[in-house]
Amino acid sequence: MIEFALPRDDEVRLSIYNIAGQKAATLIRGGRQADHYSLHWDGRDGNGTYFHQLRTESRLKTRKLLLIR
Repeated sequence: MIEFALPRDDEVRLSIYNIAGQKAATLIRGGRQADHYSLHWDGRDGNGTYFHQLRTESRLKTRKLLLIR
């Protein structure tokens, strides 16, 4: 589960990358309203360490994910 909040309306891109830096998925791409969001990523690429990157017009935030099924 990936959660984030937007303090104002913004263009958003939320992507998942594997440990090698290769893009595994793009979960959101486009305009979103100011709100709190919660997304489920199914992780079909398998167990391991991933990073999710939230990019807006004013910020870039990256966090580590550990997927264990």
